[in-house]
Formats: sequence, C-alpha cells, structure tokens
Amino acid sequence: MLPMIGSILGIGVITAAMVLTAGAEMHIAHMALSAIMALILAFAALSENQKAVASGATASEIAASNARYMGLVWSWGALVLAITYGLLLVWREWWQFLIAFILIACLCLFFSLILKDEASSGDDGGIDDGGSRGPEDDAILKLAHYLSIAQLIGAVVAMIGLLVDGKMTRFMTPRYTDWAANNVFFFGALALAIISYLSLRANSRLSE
Repeated sequence: MLPMIGSILGIGVITAAMVLTAGAEMHIAHMALSAIMALILAFAALSENQKAVASGATASEIAASNARYMGLVWSWGALVLAITYGLLLVWREWWQFLIAFILIACLCLFFSLILKDEASSGDDGGIDDGGSRGPEDDAILKLAHYLSIAQLIGAVVAMIGLLVDGKMTRFMTPRYTDWAANNVFFFGALALAIISYLSLRANSRLSE
C-alpha cells in the first residue's frame, strides 16, 4: 500500500511540475519529468510485486495490484493531457486521447477490483502452495494474462512508432504543439510495458 500512496503523491507533485514546464515551453525538463514519473510508477509496481511474492500472495492479488498500477499510469496520462491542453497548449486532437485514456484507466481499475474480489473469496492458491482455483478464477487470470501481453506489445509498438516518426523531437519545431503529449505517450508506454512484463513474469512463476 505504501508504494501506491507514494505513487499517487508523486503523480500530484510531478504533474504540477509538468504543467509548469509545459506552460514555460521547457521541453527537455518536461521530457525528464515524464521519464521520472514513468520510473516512479514502474518501481512502485516492482516493489509491490516483490513484497507480494515474498509474502505468498495469491495470483489474483498480484494481478489486481498490477492492474491497479496500469490504471494509475493511464490516469496520470489523462490528468496531464486534461490540464496541459485544457488550460495551456493548443492541440485539436487532445480530447480524443483524453477520452480513450479515461476509459482505459476505468477498465483497468475495474478489472483490479474484480481480481481483488476473486482473491478475497479465498479460492485462489498462493504462489508457494499452488492451491486450487475454480474455473471462474482461471478464466479471469487468463484474461489478465492475455491483456498484459496485448498491452506489452502495444506499448512497445507505440514507443517504436513515436521514435521512428520523429515525434519525440517535435519540440524543435515550434508549430507542433503535441510535443508535451508525445512525452506522456512515450514514457507512459514505457511504464505500461514494464508493469505488463512484471505481470507476465509473475504469472509465469505461478505456472511453474
């Protein structure tokens, strides 16, 4: 729980700093803050995963934690887009991404709640004891596994696409106002890729 609280506080502080640097057109500082936020979220997810594994947490509990951090990444992205392009910079397409981010964040957080409910039912076996699970538990965990794969692939593709298309250096051309969004997209995708990998690694360990 402490890593989650720290992540939320970090999101608030760094988001405020990102808004200030966006308004001041401090491109490199904004990019650096985006990278720092991604690393904070990824490290917090890793820390919670390690503690869960060490304590013999259930598969559903670990999956719920990872889904919660995924939702946190999407929520951070939505918050930054809303403030930056709702108040400071002008970019016509921003609201479309905002809606998508909000919807995906809600789905991740809702899925986390479902997994948490499954864990609290007591049917899910822990990491070390390999306890039995019901068909419904297995179906939900398989869905979480496939979603993690899809998100990992999507995040990597998104990062490659942003680099290949030269969008990470668009701040060098004043007429492009999506530079701040591209920072959020790239480093948000990096955080999602790491968290998705952690989820897949935990699932692989449970299957051994």
